[in-house]
Amino acid sequence: MESTEQIHDILTELKKMRLKRSDESQFSSKAAFQEWADVVDALLANYPDVRNTFRAKVDRVESCYRLRIPAADAENDAIGVLNKHVLALDLNPVVQSDVAKQPAGNHANKHAGGLRDVPPPTAYPWFQRPVGYVLLSAVAGLLATYIATKFG
Repeated sequence: MESTEQIHDILTELKKMRLKRSDESQFSSKAAFQEWADVVDALLANYPDVRNTFRAKVDRVESCYRLRIPAADAENDAIGVLNKHVLALDLNPVVQSDVAKQPAGNHANKHAGGLRDVPPPTAYPWFQRPVGYVLLSAVAGLLATYIATKFG
């Protein structure tokens, strides 16, 4: 369990890590970004939903570096996740015991991290999933080809 003092200490450290968004990369190298991201990731350990969102943004930045494309937009997304969480904690510090009483899943830290509810992937029927789109497109293409060759 976290005490209010521990939350304050984490919040202080998170505030030190905040950056302003910029049109250009704020990191001198991939290693500099990774060092910043590692520290932020460790500080978000008690906020799993925010941490997972942050990790997804970090993965996107690392993909940009691997593809040798500008990473400033992706870095801004990661910076934004941190800044939003710091603001949310500033406005409403959540003690871990309060979070534990909430239902599990995407709702657990919704008010702390500002995350939206995302339905599980199985919530959609098969034809609304990527495989369904591909399958329906293939069938439609084969049908169009058959009609074109038979009657066209």
